[in-house]
Amino acid sequence: MSFTDTFDTYDTSFWYTADFSIANKWQWTAWEADYVREHGGEISLSFDTTVSTDKKHVKPYTGSEIQSRDYFGYGYYEVDMKASGESGVVSSFFLFNNTFWSADHHNEIDFEFLGGDTTVVNINYYYDDMRMGAENGPVQIDLGYDAA
Repeated sequence: MSFTDTFDTYDTSFWYTADFSIANKWQWTAWEADYVREHGGEISLSFDTTVSTDKKHVKPYTGSEIQSRDYFGYGYYEVDMKASGESGVVSSFFLFNNTFWSADHHNEIDFEFLGGDTTVVNINYYYDDMRMGAENGPVQIDLGYDAA
């Protein structure tokens, strides 16, 4: 399967907009659908320090996330994105097997830009819920430019 999305419109039949919070201590953000905006062929994903109170689980931050509704397997992936340069914000592109919340076999590949230093991309990957690659954290790659 192959696809390209120029985001001239936001196709909700293809893209799922996250609108929930999770009851755990390591996830500090609730996702709000209103924080995803389409304008002029771009999607903006917002984040701020608004305390989420209308979700099941109160979180100190509110952010945004979109996910494709389709399955994509082995292949070539390309993303054109601008990372946030704000300290504490993680701008990311990730692939996972969509069984993260209920499965015994969590598989995931992350490309993460940490707002404190967007000249480096952090890559994590998990197989059967075990971190692979770097033993003590993500593989860090110096980009040679600022992604923010």
